[in-house]
Amino acid sequence: MRIHLIAIGGAIMHQIAITMKRKGYHVTGSDDVIQEPSKSRLEAEGLLPMILGFHSENITKDIDIVILGMHAKLDNPELTKAMELGVKVLSFPEFIYENSKDKRRVVIAGSHGKTSITSMIMHCLQENKIDFDYMVGSSVAGFEYSVKLSDAPIIILEGDEYLASPINKEPKFIYYKAHIACISGIEWDHINVFKTNEIYHAQFRKLVESMESEGQLFYYNTDRIRKTISGIRDDIRLKPYEAIPYEVDEEQFYAKVDEDRIPLTLFGKHNMENVQIAKSICMELGMSEDNFFKSISEFSGAGRRLELLIQDEERVVYKDFAHSPSKLQATVKAVKEKYPNRTVVACFELHTFSSLSSEFLAHYGHTMDDADAAIIFIDKEVVEKKGNGIFSESEIKEGFASESVEYFTDKGLLRLKLAEYAVLKPVYLMMSSGTFGGSDLTTIGKIKNEELMASSKSNETRPEVESEHTFYSLYETKHLYPADRLRIRQLLSFCYLLFLLAPAFYLVRYRSTKNDSLYNCIVHIFNFQVLSTFLLILSTFIDSYFVFAFWLAIGFNIYNTNKCIKQLNFKQALNLPNGFLAVFPRIDKS
Repeated sequence: MRIHLIAIGGAIMHQIAITMKRKGYHVTGSDDVIQEPSKSRLEAEGLLPMILGFHSENITKDIDIVILGMHAKLDNPELTKAMELGVKVLSFPEFIYENSKDKRRVVIAGSHGKTSITSMIMHCLQENKIDFDYMVGSSVAGFEYSVKLSDAPIIILEGDEYLASPINKEPKFIYYKAHIACISGIEWDHINVFKTNEIYHAQFRKLVESMESEGQLFYYNTDRIRKTISGIRDDIRLKPYEAIPYEVDEEQFYAKVDEDRIPLTLFGKHNMENVQIAKSICMELGMSEDNFFKSISEFSGAGRRLELLIQDEERVVYKDFAHSPSKLQATVKAVKEKYPNRTVVACFELHTFSSLSSEFLAHYGHTMDDADAAIIFIDKEVVEKKGNGIFSESEIKEGFASESVEYFTDKGLLRLKLAEYAVLKPVYLMMSSGTFGGSDLTTIGKIKNEELMASSKSNETRPEVESEHTFYSLYETKHLYPADRLRIRQLLSFCYLLFLLAPAFYLVRYRSTKNDSLYNCIVHIFNFQVLSTFLLILSTFIDSYFVFAFWLAIGFNIYNTNKCIKQLNFKQALNLPNGFLAVFPRIDKS
């Protein structure tokens, strides 16, 4: 059989080409741009096109199937020629289905978690020597490629809701006709194709409609997902799921199984949800619960998902592919849950079409609230090449619903800002589907003297250093650990309480005096110090009202001090009303 792939350089397309060649098929392909690692892999298999570009002469009558990648356009000359010759044209999801009709098909769908869940299932099946095929959108440890098509009785498929090809304007996952499927979550994405939230949700209804009779659909247990998928099919069993029972002890996550605690390398509530659905599907495929947990305890994660780059005494650096609001929020929350007593510096690059849309920006509201420091980055050069506009700082703060979020469009200044936190030995969480302007993330938190000199774009004065050095701003209070912030508040409160000692001492000492004027003055000073101190202590514990409470206390002090001065200087009588109103003295001018 002869197969030709249009847009062979795609992440999945090039791996389909390699898989089919290894099965003995005659495979050719074309593309206008082929990047790494696709280029090296295709070259090693003798499949790299000699000439880049799409050429109609590549299509001949003896080709049995043309596989059309999403990167190709409708006016592609090779596609046009194939249609003229009547050559069979399939999208890659259709092609995979054609090669898995006789298999038990498992489809992992959802707006987030697809790759992680698929990778978990693949890892556990392989550890338990269960034969299976697969297609996943990322690299997985222990697997040379991310596509395998053989004679195995099972196939595990990461199901994408994006369009299958330029001529197949339906979501990829409907072509797999799943026997078992899962929906890990539904959150509006790909807004360039799915113009409204309702249209996006409708794609997952299509997934249910496409499933084989007597199929099983696992879904994350939320009202919104249940409403989306209910009432479509009577012959499909719907099975809700939630996170496995777990606990965190000294930065280690444990799955709780009966009386046992099983240590996991994975962390975060969202991963505990992923473990639960992976377990359910593996058990449906014949694996025991004990064998599943033995396998999952050694699973380190899918490629580009919470990838640990650096862990030493000075810093921890994670890289993650998160880009949608739900992925972003879950990832930040997971890292903070693992490191509750360390400063988590979360840096997110707005890079995708959706994230750079002003219409979509508001969906990121409060998604980074769990971080101790939140930073947003846009690579100005990349965005301008795409033709998108650059957000203003006020738009970023409004979109993320945070006044404390910091915003950069220059990677040099971003690097300097990240290095400021190094004194705290932080956890850096770098999230993007891009590259942060080609930055080397393993050097995050470190800067060199020449970089300081190059930062002249900034008006900020920075010290010179003789060699590579950790740079930081001197003791900014926002760099304090949460526990340290509480200690500072306790200290301030204690300082305020000391203000009461002198008037309290005088009140006790002269409580039996027969001089009413002296006693009235002491009581007055004691009263306004009590109220002022109460307001100042309150202001240290209520962040949102700190400024208001502080100035109220200052104003109250000014008011009462003025009363004292009038009494002393003008020898006016001071009258104290009864009860609480005694804190508001009156001058008797009669």
